[in-house]
Amino acid sequence: MGVVYDIEDAATKYLQDLHDPARGRFVVGLTPGGRNLAQLGTDIGTALGKSTDVAGNGRNAQEKWGWLLCGAAAEETTHLIVLRAGKLDRRRWELLVELSALTNSQLWLVVQASGLSRSQREGIRDWGMKEYSYEAFKCLSGSWPQTKAASAAPPSSSFPVVPEDDFAGFRASARMDLTDQDFAKVDAVFLETKRATDSWIRSSPSTAKDAVAEWLLSLIDSSQLVDEAQTRIRAAQVAFFLAGIHVKVDVRRLTVAWTTPNPTAVDAVSLAQALRAYVNTDYAAIGVLAGLGASPTEIAAIKVADLSDGAETCTISAKALEIVSACRSILQAHRLTRLFEGATDTSWLFIPGSFGEAVDGAVSIRSVRRHIGQATSDTRLLITPRDGFRGRQDPIQLARNLGLVWPTL
Repeated sequence: MGVVYDIEDAATKYLQDLHDPARGRFVVGLTPGGRNLAQLGTDIGTALGKSTDVAGNGRNAQEKWGWLLCGAAAEETTHLIVLRAGKLDRRRWELLVELSALTNSQLWLVVQASGLSRSQREGIRDWGMKEYSYEAFKCLSGSWPQTKAASAAPPSSSFPVVPEDDFAGFRASARMDLTDQDFAKVDAVFLETKRATDSWIRSSPSTAKDAVAEWLLSLIDSSQLVDEAQTRIRAAQVAFFLAGIHVKVDVRRLTVAWTTPNPTAVDAVSLAQALRAYVNTDYAAIGVLAGLGASPTEIAAIKVADLSDGAETCTISAKALEIVSACRSILQAHRLTRLFEGATDTSWLFIPGSFGEAVDGAVSIRSVRRHIGQATSDTRLLITPRDGFRGRQDPIQLARNLGLVWPTL
């Protein structure tokens, strides 16, 4: 642990550039005026890639802090650099020291020497912190390895976020809400899908519910992102309407159990990047397992011992599922959370209730589906459970789950 004296706070740019998650280095920028545990947790979460705009964050600051401790440990943190740390009191410093000890990482508190309180100076002495001038720290950190830009994870494929309007006003709303470039991308998919649906209607021997449901699922199968799938569905509805068939689709239901023939339709790197935004480890871990092909039924039945110590594999239905390296830290964070709660090897990996609550039963399959649906909605990725709509193989049930209703015009 060390204290870095930055007298004029002029070195912020250099310090910020030390942020390198691939090397386990995280630079924390403190929110001005935010000195309580909740705000400190938010600032550290931001450095770790967490977001306040996704579900499951909760309002309990202690609960979120526990999740962050496990998340930081799973990310194999090597250095935690806290800018303007002098704004925090000694109690917050103690929490940062605790985080450093748990993650076996180096803690660097960047302060202005003239602004330290007596208790802070006593803390530096009591914890045996080494003191560095900015110049000395810059010389030391200059030898740290850097991740080359070329080796960074590739950006995930993107599709514009589309309006939630029904098919009748979808295209007009998209034209008004999106930029010209984004609308052109959406409209190209829309028009291509409408032409394909027109052709299917002309050549199909039947437009019964099961046949229409299968056609809509084939459109979803060709999509990787929720907004792309929604665009294709709206275009198909227009084609059916012009053919005299009013098809109603409950898009919200679709997000609960998207399905494709290929359970790895979402590439693992994009999946990990998106799900890392969760502070709550339940949502992130369930999203990873579903994205890698595990069904809600299988996810609900996983025990702590089924996930290997380093999260390299997870035993599902007596078979070892290899966890892609990009996703391991997410599952490891949840494993640590469960162990922190007091779970043993025979405990369920996912349980109902909130953090720290002693619950013996496994999470329900219905709850797993809700988590998958929420993760799909938050990330805009098609996270794919195997036993989704197509897994039931019942056309009537399939049509019901799609929310299909149509009176002939």
